[in-house]
Amino acid sequence: MMEKSHKFSIVVPVRNLERTISRCLDHLLDIDYPDYEIIITDGGSTDGTLEIIRGYQQRNPGRLLLLEYSDCPGPSQARNTALKKAGGDYIAFTDADCAPCREWLKEFLRVYLDHPQVAGIVGHTGSLRTSNRLAELYCEDIGLLVRKSLIESLAKEGLTEGMIEDEWEKWGATANMSYRRAVVEQVGGLDEDYGSNEDVDLGRRIGKAGYGFYFNPKALVRHMHRITVLDLIKQQRWWAAGGPQDLRKHGGPRFKLAFPLFGRWPAITFKTRHTYVELNLGYFYLMHIYMLLTWGSYFIFGWAQGWGWLTVALFVLATYCVLRYFALMGRAKRWWLLPAYWFIRYSCNWGRMIGFLQGCWKHKVLWLERQPPF
Repeated sequence: MMEKSHKFSIVVPVRNLERTISRCLDHLLDIDYPDYEIIITDGGSTDGTLEIIRGYQQRNPGRLLLLEYSDCPGPSQARNTALKKAGGDYIAFTDADCAPCREWLKEFLRVYLDHPQVAGIVGHTGSLRTSNRLAELYCEDIGLLVRKSLIESLAKEGLTEGMIEDEWEKWGATANMSYRRAVVEQVGGLDEDYGSNEDVDLGRRIGKAGYGFYFNPKALVRHMHRITVLDLIKQQRWWAAGGPQDLRKHGGPRFKLAFPLFGRWPAITFKTRHTYVELNLGYFYLMHIYMLLTWGSYFIFGWAQGWGWLTVALFVLATYCVLRYFALMGRAKRWWLLPAYWFIRYSCNWGRMIGFLQGCWKHKVLWLERQPPF
């Protein structure tokens, strides 16, 4: 009886995902919760996605609502369109390439009832393999959408779930995130100026409004990853392009330079008037910087006049960064695929850097993210 008074609206944007939409809908319709609705906004699919959804809608007329937005500019607009039709007390965001567990909504509700100050709940996102393609195996092994920083910070306190205290961590990917609907409406929904990272921006605005966030790994969603390396690189570029916009909107004018040192990330930071600069020089960037400096030192100075030591020192630093960069993949379960994983990671990092540069040019900032440690 208690559950029936707490309705959820599940919001799902989709465009050209006939490969995964059936499995997504099967899991959504199998959720063990009495009072919820599924609102899907199709952003102009040209494959068989719409026909598949219509078939499910005919079989589940009271549960599934399909909205067609043929010229939809992006996921922010698609989600906001669905939010206008939402009738639930809570919003549960997921994507058309995701498969929530049966207890998904119950786990969200448990936290809301136990913690009235919580407005946003971050769930755990795992993997659901649809093939044995290399790109999917890679994403599964690295835990592509796993919030490792949250898990590690809670583990230090002996916890597996709990309140999120770090202001910069108060956000959740819309693959697996829930908010109180009234709070989403209070902050004006998703910012439609964002192409990607709109979910990060929504979390930041709700956090700044003073609301609490909670991490609950039992609210499990499994993600069906890209099946080709090229599609994975494109996805990484798309995600990264939104980072500079996030810095512009939420970071404030500043200069920050950070780099890895003995397991830590010391940073040089100071405020500026109009400049937005944040450079997190991980091993991916450092190895290229030292390589270029090595070649420059060799061609400019060679071994003459006692400058050979500089070339050698720079080469040693470059080699160290290369080893550290690729050693991070040593945690992969399928060690025999490491050479292929190295190639994928390196390619994806270049894709992300291209996305950063596109975003930096558009939003007039200079930003390089700390490369994820996988």
